[in-house]
Amino acid sequence: MELGEHGSKADDTELINTTTFLSFIGLAAYTFEGIGIIIPVMETTSRPDLYPYIVIFVIVSLTGFYMFFGNFTYFIYGKTALETHPLITDILPNDKIPVNLIGAIWIINLIFTYPLVLHPANMVIESYLYKGWRKSPKRMWMKNLTRTLLVIFTIALATALVDTLDKLESINGAFACIPLAFLLPCLFHYKLIAETRNQKIVDLVIAGISFALQIVCTVVTFLYWND
Repeated sequence: MELGEHGSKADDTELINTTTFLSFIGLAAYTFEGIGIIIPVMETTSRPDLYPYIVIFVIVSLTGFYMFFGNFTYFIYGKTALETHPLITDILPNDKIPVNLIGAIWIINLIFTYPLVLHPANMVIESYLYKGWRKSPKRMWMKNLTRTLLVIFTIALATALVDTLDKLESINGAFACIPLAFLLPCLFHYKLIAETRNQKIVDLVIAGISFALQIVCTVVTFLYWND
């Protein structure tokens, strides 16, 4: 609709943002936020032998969609509009049915995926806080309390940083998702599976690059928080 009414904003774009392009790496890594539930889901499937093919298909499809959608909206709305509105849904007209439908689908997606994303964090927190506790009503209600507090904390954080949500997601991706998706799997593979010298070298190289990107991207995003 925007393209048909106003044309593209190709003159308001740049090939590479030399100032804050490292923030994009963290934001791209944020797409791996759900990588931790791949193995638990695989263990519940009826055909685990087909699961790797499904995962590859989904990752390739989503990567293609993200690349197309990101570049398409960038050329449609231009650099200036996206700098003031980091969420593309804030730019879309609210009086259009397709736009409202997209927003509704996004909300439904958040409702169903939010518990899945928080589950690993709850498991880690509870393993430290309630280690050695016997199963009892007190333990159950304390676990409910910590889960509630975690939800309140995430809501408060998102509300406070809503205007810089892209920076928050970039830091989250750089600091948490890069190790989760690249660094830790390579270290685990190096320690448990790698047998040949070449396999160990590849693991260490990827782990080293991942660690460097984690630190650099996090620091750069903090330095250019207001840009």
